[in-house]
Amino acid sequence: MEENNFYENTNEFNYQQSTEPPKKKSKVPGIILLVFGVLSLVIGLGVLLLGSNISTLEKADPVDVYKASGTDQYVYTLVQYMTDPVACYSDMESMQFYIAIDEEWNATVVCIHNNDIRKYQEYIDWLYTDVTEGGPEETRLVGYAQPIDTDLKEFVLEGFEDNFGEGYVDEDDFEEFFGEYYIQVGEKNGAYQFSNFGILFLVLGFILTIIGIVMIHKKPEQQAEYTGAPVVEKKGSIVLGILGAFFGALLGGLLWTIVHLLGYISGWIGILIVFFAYGGYKLLSKREDKFGVVISIVFGFIMIFAATYLSWGWTYYQMLNESVSGYTTLTRALTELPDFLEVIDGWGEFIKELVMGYAFMLLSSAYWLGANIKSDKKNEE
Repeated sequence: MEENNFYENTNEFNYQQSTEPPKKKSKVPGIILLVFGVLSLVIGLGVLLLGSNISTLEKADPVDVYKASGTDQYVYTLVQYMTDPVACYSDMESMQFYIAIDEEWNATVVCIHNNDIRKYQEYIDWLYTDVTEGGPEETRLVGYAQPIDTDLKEFVLEGFEDNFGEGYVDEDDFEEFFGEYYIQVGEKNGAYQFSNFGILFLVLGFILTIIGIVMIHKKPEQQAEYTGAPVVEKKGSIVLGILGAFFGALLGGLLWTIVHLLGYISGWIGILIVFFAYGGYKLLSKREDKFGVVISIVFGFIMIFAATYLSWGWTYYQMLNESVSGYTTLTRALTELPDFLEVIDGWGEFIKELVMGYAFMLLSSAYWLGANIKSDKKNEE
């Protein structure tokens, strides 16, 4: 009799052990990874967006441009008069070349952005006025020395002859008259050199954020396998779902930008943008419905355009900083991007990338819509 009780107790004990759910894994590691991921994304964006718009003044004193000994040297020239534009960059018409002349009638070629030329407009007006007295005080233009190539030399000579007549200077005595360098007027962008670190932080932040979200999120069906209890589906807020879709699309947009900056075709990321957007919607709303797919598509359209524009703008920004001594900010590059695309006939490639992204996005969206429609039909039956 005692032996039977022993086996009954043992069986009861074993039964309780087999149905007891396993201990829940701690979400702390996932939260830590998510925090570090978001922090890395913020740092990366800060370096690329905010830092790229910070111009830092050179601490060293500039030298006379006529005494410059190399490219990118910090130099200055004095100006009392200035001509109308005599040339511009072929790929950036907003950067125009002028001939600056001091009180002693020493001439220097300078390059000034259209947004800044208004500061010196009075010196241009003073050259072409009939008034002989008064006028603006002589001022100093500061910037970075850049070599004058053959094409620019021809435009400068032509412009000088148009303004002052022939016989003053020719190709043989050009360097003696104008010097070897022109001045790229402006300040160096101190943050541009850290742009690669910004991209690195974005990549790291993206990876950590995804891993953190996966570790934190646990489906309730996984626990039901052990407890045997029915799963009660908790509906979340649609507002939170919309917020989740936005941040999911934003995460996909960052990936689009990163892939583009690394030099790869980013159109296929359109699939992941809507995937992340819909995943964010499901995660925060606890729903799977057609509205979530539609709002994900809306955010996808917006984010693909924004990411494409930012990617091309950053490429243009890099090109400008490499050609004009780090003078151009990202904000200025983004503002001028449409004009740049017009000059280089780049609208075709820009639109092609957009269409590819939208096509992939709609393809994946059709899958999600189809899945939701089938699910609704099954529920009706």
